[in-house]
Amino acid sequence: MPFTPSLGSLRPRPGLALIFAMRGFLVGSWIARIPAIADHLDVSRSELGSVLIAGAIGALVAFQVTAPRIAGWGTARSIAIFGPLWVLSMPLALFSPNPALFFLALLLFGFVNGTVDVALNAQAVEIERRIGRPVLSSMHGMFSVGALDGAATGGLLAAVSVGIQAQFVVTGLLVASTWLVLTRRLVPDEAIAATVSTGRRPLFSIGPRVLWPLGAIAFCCGLMEESLADWGALFLSQDLGTNPGTAALGYTIFSCTKLVGRLFGDPLVRRAGPVAILRGGAALGSAGMLFGVLVNTPWAFLLTFGLVGLGFSTIIPIVYRAAGSTPGVPRAEGVAAVATVCYAAFLVGPPLMGFVSDLLSLRVAFLGVGLFVTVVIALAPAVVRPAITPVAEPISANGVELEPAPSVG
Repeated sequence: MPFTPSLGSLRPRPGLALIFAMRGFLVGSWIARIPAIADHLDVSRSELGSVLIAGAIGALVAFQVTAPRIAGWGTARSIAIFGPLWVLSMPLALFSPNPALFFLALLLFGFVNGTVDVALNAQAVEIERRIGRPVLSSMHGMFSVGALDGAATGGLLAAVSVGIQAQFVVTGLLVASTWLVLTRRLVPDEAIAATVSTGRRPLFSIGPRVLWPLGAIAFCCGLMEESLADWGALFLSQDLGTNPGTAALGYTIFSCTKLVGRLFGDPLVRRAGPVAILRGGAALGSAGMLFGVLVNTPWAFLLTFGLVGLGFSTIIPIVYRAAGSTPGVPRAEGVAAVATVCYAAFLVGPPLMGFVSDLLSLRVAFLGVGLFVTVVIALAPAVVRPAITPVAEPISANGVELEPAPSVG
């Protein structure tokens, strides 16, 4: 029997929001238990870093292999199939007896995660089209809510010595079963005729040229976030001489302001338009980074975490919305193209920051990132070239009202 999602008694928006929150919960739980994972594998920090990169590699492969096929499968069906697989791949990795098998299991984990990431964001864009208002930022906000809850839960379970296998088997089964129920409330995709042709698809593709400015914005966002996540606490502790507690506080501030920005991002986009919000957010984040490294004190750099989290909170949702609404490009392919470039920043950023840090200083590396991401301000108009075509009511883009599309039968 074909998969036929329906609106049901639960509207698709809250159903999808709960899925985003559950996904964030598992990711936050995973991050909180990384020390236990390192103990389980009995590896050094450098060896752990080499193993954990498998998740990003698997996701990049998925963006090239499965994402172009999501349009044919349907986002709702893809979420229903790959979501539980992703959830249950966590305990599979944790039962791996050695680092080599863990690496292979994490490749699978990353591959399925990349597929789910694209399908969820494409489904959110489809829901936006149907209800006539932006929701993608709030969906990412729900992911952040789940991630904070998951990190707190993981920390609590670690404190009472609950094993990582037991934790993820129990939570995995609960989340997978709930996930399947919620996917019945998602909506079928609008049929989109592919008018943007990329010719013969290469082994690695970042999508048609129309998406390249959006990819550049996503790269800048990924580079900024990854630089703070990987090097911010180190800069606070080693360069600015703070204690470990203060150094760890930085990313907590970043996560909280990012959550606030995402939860309030959709109404702001609706009022001011995506270009204005994108430019304002990029300017705020860039100014925050430059302020922190130029003042060069602990309190100033803690403020950097907050300003970057707030300023960059809505950028990826806005870019995904634009990519998933590009005329002639299936939603999943558009999202996958910009996600590919964003994930590439996660891979390029750490070694690039390390190289500049060794050559000059970590302060100079942060200064370079703060200056580099200002290109987002110039590229911001790219997010309104494609237009979401709502069924219910038009969305304002910089004060210009977009014409609603005819209802899709």
